[in-house]
Amino acid sequence: KSNDTVLDGKAVIEGTVDRAGTIRFTDNSGNTISSKELKANDSFKFDTALNEGRNEYLLLLKVTNSESINDVWGLSDILDTVIVTQGIKGSTVYVRKGTEKFFPTKEVEALAPIGAGDSYAAGIIYGMYNDWEIDDSVEFAHKLSGISVNSMTSYPELSRVINLKSQFEVK
Repeated sequence: KSNDTVLDGKAVIEGTVDRAGTIRFTDNSGNTISSKELKANDSFKFDTALNEGRNEYLLLLKVTNSESINDVWGLSDILDTVIVTQGIKGSTVYVRKGTEKFFPTKEVEALAPIGAGDSYAAGIIYGMYNDWEIDDSVEFAHKLSGISVNSMTSYPELSRVINLKSQFEVK
């Protein structure tokens, strides 16, 4: 049982365990950040600074053997846009023609951060599928992700998603 909080660039996960064992706090790659041996009914607390998306950007440069985002464009004639997410801060959109734009997120109460990235990706894909401008796609993705983290489950309440979708279809 746990309570997850995301505030001011920090994630805090705390709770109790039903049975004895080792609890691990890992990053998205499965690397252990911290671990603790616990007895039944012990409490735990992990806190960490959230990834600002810089690692994503640096990984992109590393796997493409590039020194800057400008080098990435030479890898493909069809690649026009790269989006780098930056957690609770927002995301940056890089466009082949040389523009770069940061999109900040609006603060929401994070009840469970599980599914935020998937919701964001779904929002971008939905916008692209519907031929929206990139600004609208990113705004939709941010809001969809916000609905997701404001839910106690890994999937948001469908009526909230339908309401959000209808707001963007009017544009």
